[in-house]
Order: sequence, then structure tokens, then C-alpha cells
Amino acid sequence: MTRRRILLWTIGLLLLLLAVAGLALREAWLLWQQQNGITRVHWQGLEVAPAGIAIGQLVVTQQLPSRVVTLEARGLRLGWNRQWLNPEPRTLTIDRLAVDWQGSLSPASAGTAAADPETPVSPLPAPPRWLPQQLVIRQYELSLPCASGSCELTGSFDAQRQQQMLPVAAELVIVRDQHRVELQADIAGSGPDDLVIRGGLSLDGEPVAKLESVFQRSAAVTNWSGALAMPALPASDWLLAWLQEWQPMDTAGLPPQPDSARLDIEWQLQAPPGQPIREQVSGSLRLDVELPAPWPVPGLATIQGDLRLALVAELGVWSGQLEAGRIRLSRPELVTADWTMKGVRADLAVTGTVDSNTLVLEFQQPSVLTVERFDQVAASDLLAARNLTLDPGKAQLRASYRTAGAELQSLELQSLELQSLELKGPLRLAADRLISPYLVEQSWRFDGTTTASLDRVAVTGHLRSHAGATADLQLDYAPGKALKVKGSTRLSGEQGAAALAATIAHWPQELAVSGGSLSARIELLKAPGAAAGLEGALTFTGLSGIYGRTAWSGLEGLLTLNLAGTDVEATAPALSVASINPGIPVESIRLAGRYRAPLANVRQGRLRLDQAKGELLGGQVTVVPGQWELSDLPFRLRARLDSIALAELMQVYPAEGLAGTGFLTGEVPVTISAAGVQVEQGRVTAQSPGGLLQLPAERLTGLASGNETMRLVAEALQNFHYSVLESTIDYDQEGNLMLGLHLEGRNPKVRDGHPIVLNINLEENIPALLTSLQLSGRVNETVTRKVQELLRKKAEQGGTGISPNP
Repeated sequence: MTRRRILLWTIGLLLLLLAVAGLALREAWLLWQQQNGITRVHWQGLEVAPAGIAIGQLVVTQQLPSRVVTLEARGLRLGWNRQWLNPEPRTLTIDRLAVDWQGSLSPASAGTAAADPETPVSPLPAPPRWLPQQLVIRQYELSLPCASGSCELTGSFDAQRQQQMLPVAAELVIVRDQHRVELQADIAGSGPDDLVIRGGLSLDGEPVAKLESVFQRSAAVTNWSGALAMPALPASDWLLAWLQEWQPMDTAGLPPQPDSARLDIEWQLQAPPGQPIREQVSGSLRLDVELPAPWPVPGLATIQGDLRLALVAELGVWSGQLEAGRIRLSRPELVTADWTMKGVRADLAVTGTVDSNTLVLEFQQPSVLTVERFDQVAASDLLAARNLTLDPGKAQLRASYRTAGAELQSLELQSLELQSLELKGPLRLAADRLISPYLVEQSWRFDGTTTASLDRVAVTGHLRSHAGATADLQLDYAPGKALKVKGSTRLSGEQGAAALAATIAHWPQELAVSGGSLSARIELLKAPGAAAGLEGALTFTGLSGIYGRTAWSGLEGLLTLNLAGTDVEATAPALSVASINPGIPVESIRLAGRYRAPLANVRQGRLRLDQAKGELLGGQVTVVPGQWELSDLPFRLRARLDSIALAELMQVYPAEGLAGTGFLTGEVPVTISAAGVQVEQGRVTAQSPGGLLQLPAERLTGLASGNETMRLVAEALQNFHYSVLESTIDYDQEGNLMLGLHLEGRNPKVRDGHPIVLNINLEENIPALLTSLQLSGRVNETVTRKVQELLRKKAEQGGTGISPNP
């Protein structure tokens, strides 16, 4: 009886304890729910087995002031080991997990304090006994608050660990529409001070990124090494659009995604203990970027190329070396204030160095910049080029900068302030065609050096045309200021002149240079918004040649050129020519004057003649100084003849036996019109006391036949001692010279020397006379050959005359 009572009391006491424990557990459960805002916990389909439990459906609702969260799990299975006294969960599998989160994702607390770098990190704690070693969510559906309101996430999750917290292997899959994001991670080590992370990211089944990171921290040093590889960049515009739903970004100025790209980063860094790794870091970092396909960047260009950069850090100060870089740029059009460039392409190979204050880039071969069309914006083009090519050679680009209040210790490039930028080195330019109103279109090449900065560009070098003309060139340009170009050249002999003739536009075809030298200097000034100004000078030294059928030699002196606005002006302060010979030589010529004309029509300008004189037939011919408008034809000038030797005049006439003495003086008015040259009422007289005229008898016999008066004239002119010789001079546009001679004198053998007065009209075709003189070799062999060739062509064409222009 006693045993039975004891047993009953024991059972009753146990039941009472169980009831009390149940009540306490229920109160604790309700208190926990109340403290965590759990308003609903519902499950169904509970199954308990020795290996674990299974719940068909579990619904939990949490309601807090900042959020309302509803969690629904289906097909939940928790497996454990079979140690009844020490059970541990092994696997937790959920077939479907749905979370509906309304409200804020942020926790209710104000925030998390920043970690103190001098505070040692605690070792990784042992995992709690209730945490399973593997968690598998076959499908999750999350509805979470985001910037656009509420965003949906679907996918799967799988994570497993060993007996300790590490290593852990996890895989997260996110599915959006028809796209799939896969993230794999393997984390090993002993804790926060010893972590090895290996991971990978795939988009739509294509590997996008691979990460390997090793972090070790001890009492002596912190080491961090790793590598990030992005072997390809598949189309992922959808990913950016999806991320925009979570975090809005201003993408209006962003370029489109490259069609393909590759990125490799490797680093080995270390820092002293107790210091942030980025502030006292030492080590190295390598960056390898490749854009194999053209990438259009709006507002800049289409970019393609590759880059290998090696950076070294020493106690937080970074420096680096660009081991190899190849950049290809293209842009359809580039417009500046004064120039338009179309079809711009660049293929640049560079190496260089960078530190906290300086960036130095050096161009390598092959590097080239090409422009299909290079034109001025202004309507009156001064210069244009086609297929322009620039080769920078080994030029060096140097940039100096400083940081805004801090050294460049953390690669925070946004704090940099550029102080100077300079490009210096060789420069080679070539153009298939250079177009200018002053030049013949042809290819050009420039070899020189350049020094360019933010506020000035200076270029010096040697310019050469396809025809062989060469010049030394200097260019100076400051943005917003005037463009200055200086050039100089020296040409010698026939070859140099031929090169110049094939280079300068509007070179007279009848002009040929055979000897001497020409030095030219030119200076161009082009201010923004203003017309170009041009100054130049030509220096002649012993220059000789032919113009048409006229030979000239010994040209000496200076001719200055000036282009101001729309007018061009040429000034000759003192020119001299040893000889000009169209058949009758004019020697010791002195010229001085000025010519100004509109650039659009250089033949209709104003000529001012200050001096024009020369020696002719032993005497002197002088053009009276004056000023004439060539656009207002006709105009008249006056030529004065002084002391022209009659003896020399008779010698140049192509007939034998002519002789004479005495000197002629007079004035010849010359009228120049569109139809040609004309002389009216010119007059010459013989100087006192007169002289002698001797005409051969055989040339006068025909005049005297059957005419007594003419016989007397013929006899008198065979040895005529004149005291008066006067003549009128007229010259028509057909080249006919008409002389009205008035002679007074005697012949001692005629009429016993009685005085005789003769009035004779003579006519001579001057072009024919000059042609005869030129054929006789009176000028030079070159002129003789030209006249012979001209006569041959005239004969083939059935003509008999010759142009009055010698």
C-alpha cells in the first residue's frame, strides 16, 4: 500500500512538474512572440520520425511598427543525427519558401558603429547547435521593398558546412524573366583573421567573373592577396534595368555596354597591424583590360584596345607603370571653333609611368592618327587637307597634378587637380592632298618636333611637297588666341624653280628659271573670328631665266608681300635686273614700286611705279613714275628715251651694211588696254650736232628704179650727214611700228653737198622683227628653240603670223 501511494505521488508530482513546465514554456513562447512581433504561427502536416521531423506547411507572421513580414514554407524537412541524448540538426530542406516583406528593410536600430582597426577581431565562434550543416531551398519567392515599391526575387539556394562554421560552400540562383544569375562561393579558413574566398558569377549560363581572395591577419602584419578575372562580358542590359528597380542610377550619360570585354586583376597587399589596410598599404596590383570589339562612347569616340598596368604601393603611396597599352579610337566628326574634322581615327600604342604627382606616357610604334577630311569652318577656306596622317613617333605626354588636401594614397582619383599637361617629341604629318587657293593640290609631308601644353602649341620642322618644294616651318597656337605660322625656303637653279612652279598656284606657265637663287619668308597670322593676315618676302640673288620669248638675268633685290583682309599687296623697294632681252637687250634695270589688288582678282589692282629705268642701246629708257588702276582700262604711261645710240640701233637690226652715228632723245606714250599695247604720237629727235646715216646701196636700188626723186634719196642715204633727225612713233595693236622720219642734212657726193630735206614713212612689224632677232640667236639658244617650235606649230596649223607678244 505504501509503495502504491509513493508511486502515485511520484507520478502526480511528475505530472504537476510537466504541467508547470508546459505552462512556463507556453508563457515563454508567448513572451518571445510578443517581444519579436510574432502575431501568427501556423503549421500543418507535422510528422515526427527518429531521423527528423517534417512539416507540410509553416506560416509565420511578424508585425512591427516598421514592417510586416509573412513567411510561408512548404515541404520543410529537418534531419538530425540519432544521438538521443545529444541530437544535432544535419540538414534543413525547404521545397518552397515565400516571403512577403512590407515596410522597410532597414533594422529599427540607429546603425552600427564603425570597427576600430586597433581592436582585435574575436575568433569565429562555434556554430550554435541548432544550426544545420546544410540548408537547401529548392525554390524561393521573395517580395521585398525596393526603390520602385515592391520587387520580386525568385530562385534557389544551397549552402553547406563542415562540423565547424568553416569551410562553407554556397550557391545562390536568381531567376528574372528568362534570365538567370548564378553565384557560387567557397569560404575556408579559421575565422575573420584567416579567410580564403573563392567564388564565381555566371549570367545565363556564361561565366562572367571569377574571384579568389586570401586574407590573413596576425599580430605582425595583415596580408591580402587575390585575383579577379572577367573573361567575357555578355549582353546584360537587362541586369542594369533590374538593378535600377532596387537602386536608381542616372544612366543618361553612361555609354552602352561593350559587346565584349575582358578584365584581369591580381593583387598582393600588406599593411601594419592596427592600421586600415588602404592607408598604410604596401604591395602590388596588376590590371589587364581588353576591349576586342569597338565600343561607342557617346560624346567621345568609339574605343577599342587593351591595357596592362602594374601598380606598386609603399606605405600608402602608389606608383605604377603602364607596361603596354593599345588604344584605337574612331569618331565620324569633330568640330572646333575654327576647324571641322571628319573620319577621325587613332591607333595608339603607349607605355608609361604614374606616381602621386606625375603621369608620363610615351608613344610607341606603330601609333597613328588619321583624318579623312580637314576643313576650315569659315566659308573662305584658307587651308584644307584630305587623308591627313599624324605619326607621333616617340613623343612623350606628361601630366602633373596635385590632390585636393591629401596625397594620392588611396587611388581616389576624383580628388586630383590637373596642373599641367605637356606633349613633347617628334611629329610627322602627311596629307594626300593639301588644298589652298595659293597652292597646287598635291601630297605634302612634314617632319619635325612639337611642344604642346594646355595653353600653347608649338611645332617646328621641315615641310616638303610632292613636287619637291621644301620649307622650314614654325607654328605657334594658343587656344582662343591667334594662330601664327612662319615658313622659309631657299630654291636654287632650274630644279628648285621647277619644284616651286609645280607647288604655287597661278604660277605663270611662260616663266622658267634657269639659274640663281630665291629665298622666301612668309608669316601667317589668323586671329579667332578674323580674316587671315599674311606677310612675306622674296629675296632674289642672281636669278635668271625666260619669260615667254624674253630672256632675263641677274635679278637682285627684295619683294615683300602682305595679305590684309581681302587685299594682297606686293612692294619692291629696290629691284635690279642685269638684262632683259626680247631681241633688243635692256640692261642695268632698276625697279621700285607697289602693287595692291583684291585677292579674288589679283589682275585688277593698283600699280604704283616709283622707279623704272634701264640702259637701252647705249642710252637710257625711263618710265615716268605714276599710279594706274589696272581695273580701269585703258591707262597710259610715258617712256622717256635719252641718248639712244644710233650706231647700236643699226647693229641690232637684222640687215647688213646699216650704220649710223648720233644719239636720240624723246618720249613715247604707251597705252595699255584689254586689246593690247598701243603707241600714239610718240616722238624722238637726234641730239645736236646730228650724225651720220649709211644705208647699203643694194637695199636702196629697188626704191630708185624709174623714179628720179627716189634715186636721189637712195644716193643721199648711202652717206647722209644729218643735222636734224626727227621721227614720230606709232604702234598699233597688231604689232606694227610706224615711223614718220624727217631728215635734214647733206651727202658730200650728191649735188655738191647741198642741203637735202627728206621725209620718209617707215613701217615694221615688231613681233616679226623680234622673232627674226630671236631666231638669229640674239637672245639665247633656249629662246631660239622656243621660237622655232612655235613657228613649226603655226605651220602645222596653217597659220603664217606670230603673236605680237614676245
